[in-house]
Amino acid sequence: FIAMYFNALEPFISLTSAIYAGMTITGVVLCCISIAMISMTIGTHRVPLALWHQDPGNDKPQSIVTWGSYKYIRHPFYSAFIVAFIGAILIVPHWAIVALGLYTFLLLNYTASKEEKRLSKEAGSFGVEYTKYMEHTGRFIPKLSGGSNNMQL
Repeated sequence: FIAMYFNALEPFISLTSAIYAGMTITGVVLCCISIAMISMTIGTHRVPLALWHQDPGNDKPQSIVTWGSYKYIRHPFYSAFIVAFIGAILIVPHWAIVALGLYTFLLLNYTASKEEKRLSKEAGSFGVEYTKYMEHTGRFIPKLSGGSNNMQL
């Protein structure tokens, strides 16, 4: 944002001031939505988060969070980051921001996939419960059919 402000990054497309103003306003709204999503998700955690990226032997999840944001999306924090990057691309329409946004999406998708595989293979009923949860919720956006509103875990 700072580089664009000082004209170090020029938009990759030619924009009229009215179109750019609309894109900027939309981008700011998306960034605000992202902050709201993060706040809502933080408020969802009545139980401590499993920090899956640590040594699995030291941080086994105790339960699946299926309320709040997690009722609709398996990775609401990641979704919030993606929404923020879409907002950033609208505010600073430059190839570097688009490339960074794409890289971030691919990294978040890879990380989510790795986490989901590990959680669905957990011993006991936990893995079965998580697999069932995956069937009813979207990874980054809510599923339109067979949604989690029908899910009773």
